[in-house]
Amino acid sequence: MSWKEQMKIEALKNQKPDRWSHEVWAEAARRFHQPEPSRIHLILLKPPLGTPEMIQQVAGLSEIPTAERTTTVPEHGNKEEIVSFCRVGDDGYCMICDWMGRNPDVLRTYIYVTFEGQRKAAWLAVPSPG
Repeated sequence: MSWKEQMKIEALKNQKPDRWSHEVWAEAARRFHQPEPSRIHLILLKPPLGTPEMIQQVAGLSEIPTAERTTTVPEHGNKEEIVSFCRVGDDGYCMICDWMGRNPDVLRTYIYVTFEGQRKAAWLAVPSPG
């Protein structure tokens, strides 16, 4: 092996590899800064949030949400029943939670329902005992 070849090999050994091409770096940055999609929260239509209009008012929605129907998941000896609900996003759900927090006569609980073929928790506002 010639002296020039040895120098070239030594230079290559000392060179740090660039593992992040511009394209890979740009894709990683795009994925990191991509916002998460809004989650869907199911709010059961029972007093005090018994109507879509009440959900709209409390959640601060610009439009009246659509009332939908589904069935509860039978648990602990309870029967399956048909319930109505509205879908709200994260912002609407936070507004409803704030409203419940300011109203000491209302508690938040959940029951499981069938939603898009899966078991999902649906939120329910109930009067506090006492």
